[in-house]
Amino acid sequence: MTRPNDKGEAESQSIHVNYLHVGDIVHLRYGMMIPVDGIVLTCNQLQTNEAAMTGESDERRKEKVETCIERLRERGQIDYARLDKTESHSLPSPVMLSGTSVAGGDGKMLTVMVGKKSALGEIMDKLTQRPQETPLQMKLEIIATEIGKIGTYAALLTIHVLLFRYFLDGLLKRNIDLFGGESSDDRPFAKNFK
Repeated sequence: MTRPNDKGEAESQSIHVNYLHVGDIVHLRYGMMIPVDGIVLTCNQLQTNEAAMTGESDERRKEKVETCIERLRERGQIDYARLDKTESHSLPSPVMLSGTSVAGGDGKMLTVMVGKKSALGEIMDKLTQRPQETPLQMKLEIIATEIGKIGTYAALLTIHVLLFRYFLDGLLKRNIDLFGGESSDDRPFAKNFK
């Protein structure tokens, strides 16, 4: 990576990917993973493997912007809808995508996008964001909450009815001593409650 030092002179440094800024010049070598999005400044038979980003297994030739524009003028107007698969990479590209790797050659690129704004950063950001709830999910959540409330009310009502029945039955048959003074040694309240 090249950055201007305090005197304004270009200075090569080796730094971590997280510390790259827009405008930094990154040196590209064979086998290197491209950390940020950028534009090719200089190259020597530079090719990249963009299968991770585009799905194409063919290596893509990279050239400077001026060379790419020159090749485009030579070819004239291109109908991309009718372009044959074998010709799809005949024109070089100056764009370097993060998440791809250098498959051949070397060169330098100008950093254009870093972090979450880069191609790889946007993909990673979409993977980490939780999708918003759909209207169906919201309605199902309301229904589940209402069913839970009804179940709770039914359980409380059942407990109250059973306790009322127990006390009423015990008073009518004189099996429990609710008010005291009566003797029921054979069926104490604690034993019946269990």
